[in-house]
Amino acid sequence: MTVAMTRGARSASSLIIVLCGLLIFFDGYDLVVYGNVVPSLLAEPGWGLSSVDIGRIASLTTTGMGVGALVSGPLADRVGRRAIILVSMVLFSVSMVACALVPGAGQFEIARALGGVGLGALFPSAIALIVEFARPGKQALTYSLAFFGYLIGGIVAAGLGILLIRSAGWRVMFGIGALPLLLLPVMLRYLPESPTWLNARGRIADARAIADRFGIVLGLRDEPAKSASGTAGSWRGAFARHYLVSTFVLWLVEICGYFLVFGIVTWLPAMMKAVGYSLGAALTFSLVLNLGAGIGALAGARHADRRGPKTSVTVLFAVGTVGLVLVPLRPPGWAAFLLIALAGVGTLGAQMLLNTLAASLYPVTSRGSGLGWALAIGRVGAIVGPLVFGALLARHGGAVTSFYILGAVSAAAAVLATALPLTPAARAAVAALRHPRPAETADQAAAPASGQ
Repeated sequence: MTVAMTRGARSASSLIIVLCGLLIFFDGYDLVVYGNVVPSLLAEPGWGLSSVDIGRIASLTTTGMGVGALVSGPLADRVGRRAIILVSMVLFSVSMVACALVPGAGQFEIARALGGVGLGALFPSAIALIVEFARPGKQALTYSLAFFGYLIGGIVAAGLGILLIRSAGWRVMFGIGALPLLLLPVMLRYLPESPTWLNARGRIADARAIADRFGIVLGLRDEPAKSASGTAGSWRGAFARHYLVSTFVLWLVEICGYFLVFGIVTWLPAMMKAVGYSLGAALTFSLVLNLGAGIGALAGARHADRRGPKTSVTVLFAVGTVGLVLVPLRPPGWAAFLLIALAGVGTLGAQMLLNTLAASLYPVTSRGSGLGWALAIGRVGAIVGPLVFGALLARHGGAVTSFYILGAVSAAAAVLATALPLTPAARAAVAALRHPRPAETADQAAAPASGQ
């Protein structure tokens, strides 16, 4: 088999990437839809919700995402990516239906927590399939393009909220979030299993058939199941000798990344308003933040596909630091928008590439576990970030302090990313990018290290 993909293989692979991208779209929708309906929830007759209750529900949702990511990783390594994607898709869709129909606040809170579990479980396996079915040498770029669905999902949620909440009520917003259920027949028909996972499990014929159909370069070994034994398929794979330090450093970077993302996404309009901008300008800054994130992720992904994602992640965090620490100086309009765009590069943009880096650190036999652990631990930052900035903004001058804290965390993330040791799997992946080999992929080249 050669590295080049036929037109049919490209079309088939594109379908898989689009399907996974649609699921990521609804992940982004979910992130924004809750904030849109908060005023309506506070006014819902008979529910009696306070701001503290609203914050607790948000934290429970994020905690559920962490639990889902943590549990789904080892399960995906054992039962396959396809099963995890399908089950988690149904879980978060059903939770959306429940949110739209529940009669009380307690049931709503439970539904949101379960939806978080489904979304957290979906993400690692969707990432793994997007990267695996991407064209050779285009993995990071393809992932970033698919992840744009996340940003678009948030934009769509905001637009629909403006159009529908006043006229149709807040419940319809969650009903729209259940639309992935309509994709279930398509997913059942067209979503394949990971061929590298099948190969690692000894199902060589199935792996070869899928690899041939989608133009995936698959290095088939005589005893693939042996490389999947031992620590593979369990949490121990991420803590093997050659992966231990990298795993812990990755966790620290993920915590910083999620702290930045959820902190700034939740509070940017309020922070900009507090430093003297009008509400309209503050909301525009939020749009610029997302545009900067997209530009940064695309530029970083193109570099990552040539040299590996580590340098890209480091540079993006460093760029974000510059934007964040200079915003409190309140420069002229165009300069302020530029700085917020740089902040988007170093927060949302860096986090997109960070997930690609995390996936590259582990061989396929333990990738789900390693990535699941990283995303779960990173959720600590997602829980803490909004709470920290909420407390700071209640104080005089808290907005300026908040930007400096964001800048400090972004700088720390850049330093940690620089210090992150590359694992055998990551070194093999970088070597494959610089010196492509037609006979096998980087995953197979690094497979013997999975049991160490």
